[in-house]
Amino acid sequence: EKEEIDGNEGSKDVGSVFLGLRADLEGNNSSRVYIGHATGQTTGISGHMSARFIPTVERESIDLVDRNVSVWNVELLHIGGYLSRIAYETELAAIARLYSAALQTSSSALSGPDENLVTWLQSRCLHALKFFTFRPSTPSPEVSRIMQSAFFSGSEIFSIFSTSGVKPASEVRIRNPEMDKFVKSLPVLPKEIQDGAMDVIGLLQGRNMIRQITFDDIIWEMRQRCFEEDEMIECLKWRVGLPRQAAFDIHFKEQFVGAGVFRIIEKQEGKEKQEEKFVPLASIRTFINPSGLVPPDGPFPTSTLPLRFSTTKELPTASFTELFGWGVFSINDWVIFLSSKPPAESPTPDHDITLSPIFAERVLAAIAKGWANISKANQEDIVRRLSPLTCIPTQLGLKLSTDAYFPAAHVFQDLPMVTFPSTNALSGRTKLPTETLLEALGVRKHVDLQVVFNRMIKTGDWTIPQLVKYLAGVRDTLTKEEVERLRQTTAFTKEESSLEQKGGPDTTDSKSVVSVAGTSTSAAPVPRRLRYKIGVLYEPTDAMRQLGLPLLDWGNNPKWRINSDEGTL
Repeated sequence: EKEEIDGNEGSKDVGSVFLGLRADLEGNNSSRVYIGHATGQTTGISGHMSARFIPTVERESIDLVDRNVSVWNVELLHIGGYLSRIAYETELAAIARLYSAALQTSSSALSGPDENLVTWLQSRCLHALKFFTFRPSTPSPEVSRIMQSAFFSGSEIFSIFSTSGVKPASEVRIRNPEMDKFVKSLPVLPKEIQDGAMDVIGLLQGRNMIRQITFDDIIWEMRQRCFEEDEMIECLKWRVGLPRQAAFDIHFKEQFVGAGVFRIIEKQEGKEKQEEKFVPLASIRTFINPSGLVPPDGPFPTSTLPLRFSTTKELPTASFTELFGWGVFSINDWVIFLSSKPPAESPTPDHDITLSPIFAERVLAAIAKGWANISKANQEDIVRRLSPLTCIPTQLGLKLSTDAYFPAAHVFQDLPMVTFPSTNALSGRTKLPTETLLEALGVRKHVDLQVVFNRMIKTGDWTIPQLVKYLAGVRDTLTKEEVERLRQTTAFTKEESSLEQKGGPDTTDSKSVVSVAGTSTSAAPVPRRLRYKIGVLYEPTDAMRQLGLPLLDWGNNPKWRINSDEGTL
């Protein structure tokens, strides 16, 4: 009948004599009780009803007053209610068969039935609901009341079309727009049916035959499937928006967190395939503070809530701690994650502080930025974790902090000097905090004197002016013990006389050379110039040279100047 009504809707050619044969879906009380002919009594539903009713004397309505006659008429009205329910359930059964057949087709196995088919089936169900909507009948309202009572009491299982097909109303929930974005498996009323048959839905709800979505339903939904990231965000927004009730929050938290799992899809650089991760809510321990020290692009462990959750306006981060007990992902957490060996979640080479100088620079810059505000205990923990790692960028690659030197300490070409690949963190505003961090990690401000003397004496890499220039540059960092060792070390050569330059007496030195530390290092028996303590040599000036005194071998590049930093030292 629905198709016929739809085909005739809006037609102006239907004569008034046929209007009473059409279903009165709008509730205009045009549906009548027939006793062979139409009476003035309406049925309350959208269809006519004809039976062997006993009418009143006027034959305009059925007799519900007479003590004996009314019993007959009431029984017939009950039968009308039962038949109405049978007609309704028969129509829903036909809809269910069509929906099941559509699900079994190969094209609908994964994506569900065709949307056009679903829309058509929804409209058939809506038509049936509207047809059997019981409105007050006239002149006697008892007619629709009695039929309605029989209609709903005919069976406890009331079929209705839902987002999962035809289901008993007890398994279907009333749609909640706030939950549409994450409730997918739970059968709910389609919007068209819920809005188009509000009277029947209200009756079903009043009789407890259909109900609103409950907390248990949400838990069921979460246990049924893995949410997408967007769906979990919407789910958390709904949870955060609920009124606070201390006892309920504690009870519901365990169920909520224990049931939720969501999927993260990450696109890896240089890879065609996307990587997907499945994250249980129960594994979450921390969340990202977008304005914190840790760079928002991470990387982060899977126990940290993705950044999108923290940047969603309707999700205040304070509620994460209040409702779920999650804490802020701190810079210390990040260092622990990046420095764990072996790492619990292996980072890519681009995010490994021992392999990528650029990433190591980002990590050090983030730590240095907040170093002054990090507690002493946490500072010590960071130093303890980073010191054993080759994470200090130098011109020779990533090195241990104790093997690297500040730029001012660069005295040999083959010594690793701190060199950041993309920025100059050792200048401007970032200089002081970066230097403070590097010093705490153990980066050297000057080369150990033992290394200097060993290299100068054994390899001849340095001249005396180079040595003195370096020592003058690091003078403020030298300890008293180092200065005293410098005085007592036979590491300085004297200026050769003209006789010696022409090949005079052999100056081969096969004796031991005293180091800064006071230990002896055997030298190879090769031609070597004698070395002296600095205290037995004189300034390389013409006056001293004319006196024939042993002069410090300074050369002419640069020229000796008594008032220079080197001369003062």
